Amino acid sequence: MRGKVGRLIGAMVLALWASQTSQAKWWIWPFHRTVAADTEPVVDDGQQWTSTAQHASESAGMYRPRILGCFHGKCGHSWFRDCTESGCGTDFGWYAVGDFIYLRRERPSETFLGREVDLTTLPVRQLRELTTDSDRFDYEPGFHVLIGLPIKPEWSVEASFFGIWNWAQEASLVNRNPPLFGMDSPYLTINGGAVDALRYNYETELRNFEANFRNFRPFGPFCTFSWFFGARYIWLSDEITLAGTENLFLTAERTHADVDNHLLGGHVGASMAISPFHCLSMGLYSKVGVYGNIIRSRINNFLRDPASFPAETERMFINRDDGSTGVSLEAGAKVAWRITNNISIRGGYSVLFLDGLALAPDQLNVNRQVFATTVLLDRTSVFGRQPGRADETGSMLIHGFSVGLEIDW
Repeated sequence: MRGKVGRLIGAMVLALWASQTSQAKWWIWPFHRTVAADTEPVVDDGQQWTSTAQHASESAGMYRPRILGCFHGKCGHSWFRDCTESGCGTDFGWYAVGDFIYLRRERPSETFLGREVDLTTLPVRQLRELTTDSDRFDYEPGFHVLIGLPIKPEWSVEASFFGIWNWAQEASLVNRNPPLFGMDSPYLTINGGAVDALRYNYETELRNFEANFRNFRPFGPFCTFSWFFGARYIWLSDEITLAGTENLFLTAERTHADVDNHLLGGHVGASMAISPFHCLSMGLYSKVGVYGNIIRSRINNFLRDPASFPAETERMFINRDDGSTGVSLEAGAKVAWRITNNISIRGGYSVLFLDGLALAPDQLNVNRQVFATTVLLDRTSVFGRQPGRADETGSMLIHGFSVGLEIDW
């Protein structure tokens, strides 16, 4: 019985594959090219015969039937094509994509922020540490949009955007046994280091803008290769706040580092797509880019001491503008399923690696000596404003899922 069922399923799959081959539909994702035969009568020496006019079309999705849509000599579905006797000549039109994205920023590099020590032994014995990799970033929602307009049968221009508004992580370290245990930080000092608790909050935001020209070529009846090049702007904001509290005199202190990265440059990439069945399309893509990174870094230290002055006062300020070269590597996989002639549902997974960044914890670390000569010695009234230094060697790995709709016309 199982053998008969297996043979029946095999015959159905073979018939489906044969029907796909006979239709000779070329599916391309995120573009497609369809070869359709429009017949028109031609008179030759009084004998009427039928010739085939080949037309190529492209769009953001998979195969869709030809839509004539001609009026007043113009094609209603393309801005740059005229009508022929058979309809829209080499018809191609606009397309749009909208995705919900869920991306995670992986753990940052380990930066030391503070520690708990045992004061009953000499030398003091370190017990616990607070570092920037004490916690993980969660998946955060965002959105991605893309609008494209083919300008020639094999070329298309695209504009896209995606953004994540808030990756956040936080952790704390509480003194378990004062005064036998002590806590200290290279970026904070309260009453000579008598801190009862340390905590940090780390946040990152990302905006990405792109403009690309894409060229695509059929690669067999069910596969397409495309390559593209364009300009890209990435804005990345990274900030960390380290706070310490002292319970006896209710003193509080915090150090805040805020860095903006403005990456502007170009990239090139390629994609490959295959469509083995009528409504299904699967694709892979990758791209690499090089950018100039304009960096603005700010570091502040604030103290609130109710015994002397209840308001929070600024004790130190570091302002640094710098530049570096950044690199991006990106890859992903996509799957699309056409539900109507003009609408597809799609999903995918992508990975983005950025290098040459200025990250907030690294700016604390590279200016550690400035803290040692000002904040830790309580000499901020003399050396409060410092030029400081910048660290542009940071990197970031971002990955996650997307799901959305694709519309073409």
